[in-house]
Amino acid sequence: MRRVERLINLIAALLEAPRPMTADEIREQIAGYEGLSRTAFRRNFERDKETLRAMGIPLELRQLDPFGIDPDGYTIPKDRYYLPELDLEADELAALRIAADAILGS
Repeated sequence: MRRVERLINLIAALLEAPRPMTADEIREQIAGYEGLSRTAFRRNFERDKETLRAMGIPLELRQLDPFGIDPDGYTIPKDRYYLPELDLEADELAALRIAADAILGS
């Protein structure tokens, strides 16, 4: 599997997970990490986290257990990842369409 596919799988899984995922859950459940030794997984995952953060993707580590017994989990908060809904006026929307058409050559 190519690295870009693994990154997309990681982003999609962290956005859709009902709660933050531990590193072990990521290793077991996300395509591209399964079957890797712990050392290889750690190396790849550390590089992938760095890449996502460099791209501006808000990958966060969250404490799952207030007593510190369970490992922390990773998440991508949807409210920080997705753009807010744009409430454009009709003339603003028309200008945006004209600009998009000019760029796309439609």
